[in-house]
Formats: sequence, C-alpha cells, structure tokens
Amino acid sequence: MNLVIDTNIVIAAILKKSVTQDLLFNQNLQLHAPEFIREEIVKHKKELMKKAGYGERMFDEIVAILFSRIMVVPYVEYAEFKEKAIAISPDRNDWPFIALVIYIDSDIWSNDSDLKNKQDKVKNI
Repeated sequence: MNLVIDTNIVIAAILKKSVTQDLLFNQNLQLHAPEFIREEIVKHKKELMKKAGYGERMFDEIVAILFSRIMVVPYVEYAEFKEKAIAISPDRNDWPFIALVIYIDSDIWSNDSDLKNKQDKVKNI
C-alpha cells in the first residue's frame, strides 16, 4: 500500500518507541514524503532531541533509520499539482503532502485533525 507520510507521524516515531514505529517498518507499506520533510525535522531538531532525551548522534541515527523506509520525492515530481493541492488543503503549508498524494494516487497518514476533518478529497488513514 502506498502512503504519503506527514511530518507529525515521523516526529511521533522519533520521540518514542510505539506502534507508529512498528508500522513505519511494515513491509506492506510503501511510504513517501515531499522533500521538504527533512527541512521540517531539522528545523525542530533541538526541540525534538530535548523532548526525546537524545544526544545529537542518537537523534541523527534514529532519523536516518526512519528515513531509510521513506521515499523522499523531489518537488519537481509533484509540482504540477501545487495549485490543486492548495485548493484542497485546509492549511496552505500542507499543500506538498496533498500534491504528493495526488501525484502518486495514494492516501495520507497523518495525525493532523485539519487534514482529517476539514477536507474530503484526500483519504487520511
């Protein structure tokens, strides 16, 4: 099953051992994310390290392991769907996830209540 994975799912997996981590390594799931997901993780790195109680080396290792399961898709591949995604997305900043969902014809895995409740064009699992 193809899924676009939202940053909040990756963050949840970084913070603690959980069902989310287990699902990330389910071989039946093909996970995709827009390329800027890495920037979002780096932007919040210090905060995430503090919350999880990780040193930088441990944090970097965990992130690398998680991203070994996620196909990061370059912007140019889903850029043509930007306007359509902006029109659908309840949060303008989430458009890359919606555009990628349209591009690969998949669902999205997110804990974002707006994506779940304020739009009905993209299925959220």
